[in-house]
Amino acid sequence: QGRPLARDVFGAMAEQAACRCLAAAAVRHIRTIPGPRPQASWAAKVDYLFPMIEKLHQCFPRYKQFLANVDHNDLKKPHVFMNDDAQAKLGEFYLCCALKLHPEKVEECGRDNPKLLALMKETADNDVEPFLQAMREFVADYDPDLHKQLEDSTVWNDVDEKHFWAENFRFAAPQPWSTLVQAQEAKGWTCKGNKCPGEEEVELADPDAAVAAYTTWLEASGMPVKGDVLGAMQQNGLLLGGPQPYSRPGQEEEDEPAPPTKAQEWTP
Repeated sequence: QGRPLARDVFGAMAEQAACRCLAAAAVRHIRTIPGPRPQASWAAKVDYLFPMIEKLHQCFPRYKQFLANVDHNDLKKPHVFMNDDAQAKLGEFYLCCALKLHPEKVEECGRDNPKLLALMKETADNDVEPFLQAMREFVADYDPDLHKQLEDSTVWNDVDEKHFWAENFRFAAPQPWSTLVQAQEAKGWTCKGNKCPGEEEVELADPDAAVAAYTTWLEASGMPVKGDVLGAMQQNGLLLGGPQPYSRPGQEEEDEPAPPTKAQEWTP
């Protein structure tokens, strides 16, 4: 009949004390590895994106105004890319960005319109468009279901840390977690027991799988941050389409993404 799928087997296992103990032992192993701990690749991107969002978020509504003035029939006309109203709104958006990013250069331009137009184009090409592209790439792998699971599991972080890690490894890193559990069972240690020998007494059969489970989870833990960024982009027309970001029950609408403290708090 073959081996059952990991999501069918390990969902039940995560409820067992021994399995929770194994997850805690895996995290304890990460904490004792010499040298720097693994880092999520998305964290470095946040270091660039969030300061830019902080500087430019007041300009985003101007981009939405630009979209509202775009007439798609203009694209059918020869030598016309956008109507004058849309072009003016787009210019206001880029001028706002220039004011936020390069206020001293705007001041130097004074009332010299050709210089202002050149600065707006420079800001668009060198700052704004690369920033928008970086945001689109940042949210490209956003998964609202995984976001919800991560949010729902945070309650266990304060109540039962071992259960928190077992659950998170199960749904956020199923493949390496399955590998670790199977390696333990191959040595006669079962996750199905109701007793935990103590995480200090658990000798990991596959330390590499433990590291892989943690690093896979670490990458997945950025979903709440990506959901906030995606929501801000969709709200202001910076990204059209895409999945609907998960919202916590009772969560108030925000004009900009919140700092990524939640995901960082989960890092051991």
